Amino acid sequence: MPKTLILPSGQAVFHDWYATEEGQKFMGATEGGMLMFMWEAKYDDGRVVRQFDDVNFTRAMTDADFVPPESLRLSVDSLEKEHVSQFTLYPIAMTRSKSTWFQQPIDVYLDLKQGDRFISSWLTDYSPRAGYVLRRSVIGIEKNGTRLLTIISPSGRITICSNENQSFEGE
Repeated sequence: MPKTLILPSGQAVFHDWYATEEGQKFMGATEGGMLMFMWEAKYDDGRVVRQFDDVNFTRAMTDADFVPPESLRLSVDSLEKEHVSQFTLYPIAMTRSKSTWFQQPIDVYLDLKQGDRFISSWLTDYSPRAGYVLRRSVIGIEKNGTRLLTIISPSGRITICSNENQSFEGE
């Protein structure tokens, strides 16, 4: 994992990977990390829904210079979340080439018969002083009011928790 960068103010705000030219280009190309993964949802009846159409999905998985346009993405909010039995985040080819820590898909498996419900959202940090926007993917399961969340940062940091109210200080 990269070391923490100390700003001239003395504040440690993010890992040095974010400050490198490569990290900044990657963050810019992926809308602050928002497009570094593509998702696929499988429903309990066998249907499959993808964030992007087949052409953009395939190209993003194979072309390390391509990020699918945000304007073509399907929002996770359009999913019938009560019927999602599996949700997968696939790191796009650019992510796999620029971030060695994301090489494999990340899966959430749900047991709908036991009351599991799919959760997905974004955490967005904006720091005017440091000059960056950072988007973290939040995926997980809710059952009987209890949540199990996985928060995924572009830097490779993964946090397992029960709520989004977490400190990402130093990242």
